[in-house]
Amino acid sequence: MLQAISFDDALVGNTVMRNKVVLGLLFAALLALGPVLRNETYWLGVVIVCIYSSVLAMSWLLILKIGHLSLAHAAFMGIGGTSSALLVMKAGLSFWLALPLAGVVTALVALVLGFPILRVKGIYFLIITFAFNELVIIVIKNWGLLGGTVGLLDVPSPNPIGAIEFSYSSRINYYYLILLLATVTIFVLYRIYSSRIGRVFTSIGENEDLAESLGIDVLKYKLLAFAIGAFFAGVTGSFVVHYMNFSGHELYTTWQSLNIQIYAIVGGMYFAIRGPIVGAFFLILLVELLEVPTGAQPLVYAAILISIIFYLRGGLMTLPQRFRAMMVGVSRLIGRSATHGAA
Repeated sequence: MLQAISFDDALVGNTVMRNKVVLGLLFAALLALGPVLRNETYWLGVVIVCIYSSVLAMSWLLILKIGHLSLAHAAFMGIGGTSSALLVMKAGLSFWLALPLAGVVTALVALVLGFPILRVKGIYFLIITFAFNELVIIVIKNWGLLGGTVGLLDVPSPNPIGAIEFSYSSRINYYYLILLLATVTIFVLYRIYSSRIGRVFTSIGENEDLAESLGIDVLKYKLLAFAIGAFFAGVTGSFVVHYMNFSGHELYTTWQSLNIQIYAIVGGMYFAIRGPIVGAFFLILLVELLEVPTGAQPLVYAAILISIIFYLRGGLMTLPQRFRAMMVGVSRLIGRSATHGAA
């Protein structure tokens, strides 16, 4: 059975304060970055991708917390995105109503799917979620109502709020919108991780049989984690399709599910909130700065992932700790050399 990981964001004491300060500074930096990139449309778009990818990775880690490795997160994103597009284009709802409803629809699908499959563990769960992701792609690709092979074109932008309008050509208001959604996601997940429910999730992931022997309704809490993770993936999918004005099967591939996992692992999956943010920003900005061709990006991701697994298993978030340990070792070595020299 997959062993769960001990997240550092379900915290007490000084660590809680440190994380709040770090996340507060990060939010302030991203808020200030908006005006700087206002006229840099391309790079503003890149940062938007970094932020919503962080949200997807954070919500995926919530499912990993209960000991299940899922390959269905892109499918949940697709369910949310397609639902939101249909609610606006076919039912005539406002984007601001379709956004949360997309999350609810996705969470309900996760509950229906999770009831049978969360009883399965290990590689079998992974295979089932892979198959589900492929099934969602096939349905979207072959059902005309969902766009078919062409996809849903001209998905409306979010409705204006007073003088605030949303335009793909300027993107600045989309930037602030996804920053707001990311902030809400972080707040909710942080509250979960620091609550009794978060501790129950951890206990299930670490030893499911022991948790059940203590009277915990394991399936109920697994369904809760699965649904919450899917909800945020669905909300993110809603944002993406209205941001891109398009919804198509190519947005929800299994490779996208793998990308989400890679962001979390490279950043540091032991850091349930900060790790995914660091991983998403590092990988996405790296391939953009190096101008890596789209076809070669999987190779770059794979090389970095393998390096992290072999040489920095805790992810990029553990680099400062490793550096401090290395400096301590060097100082001790120098001290011993000086002592021997004096002798």
